[in-house]
Amino acid sequence: MGLFARIKALWYALLNQSVAEMEDKHVIALAEARLQQATEKLKDAGLEKELQELVAVREATDPAFIPEPLRALYASPEKAGALERRIQEILALLGTASR
Repeated sequence: MGLFARIKALWYALLNQSVAEMEDKHVIALAEARLQQATEKLKDAGLEKELQELVAVREATDPAFIPEPLRALYASPEKAGALERRIQEILALLGTASR
């Protein structure tokens, strides 16, 4: 193999390695972005579920309709105020207009 062929082969090897490293960095960045998006969706889903439960407690016409674990949230005016504040906090976190 001549000198020119060796230089050409070395050049291609370096170029391929450089491209592979750039692709790896791109793949890692893409994976991190997707993981971040998935984490945000899960967090939002948890907040949305909590919001639905709290609004259901707030809107219940009779405490008997509220499951026992959530009934304590409805027990007193102070707790009802805390319940409303948490609802507003979740709405703000989700970027939803006040209801």
